[in-house]
Amino acid sequence: MSRRETQAGPYEASVRLEKGDTIGSALQRLGFEAAAIADAVSAVAPHVRLKRLPIGLGMMLQIRPSEKEGARPILQALTLQPDGRREITVERNDEGQYVVEVPGRSTAR
Repeated sequence: MSRRETQAGPYEASVRLEKGDTIGSALQRLGFEAAAIADAVSAVAPHVRLKRLPIGLGMMLQIRPSEKEGARPILQALTLQPDGRREITVERNDEGQYVVEVPGRSTAR
C-alpha cells in the first residue's frame, strides 16, 4: 500500500513561518482547502496582529485525513504563541466552524 501509516488517522505537524509567510500561506503549502484556511485565519484574526507575526513563529497543527479518497487533509486545530506568553488555539467544531476559545468567551467563524 502506498499510504503512509502516519496518514491513516489524525496526526500532528509543526510548521514555522518563514520570511514573507503568513498563517494562510504556511497552511496553503500543506495542502489545506482555501475555504478552511480563510475560516481558520478569520477566527484567529481578532486575537493576533497578523501583520506582526515574527519570522520563525512555530505553529502546532492537528490534521485529520479526509474521509473521501483523494481529498485534501482537514485542519482540525492550530495552536500558536504569537507573543511567547499566551497560547491561542483555533479548533474545528462539529459543525465545521473554526472557534478560538479565550477565557470567558468563544468566537465562531
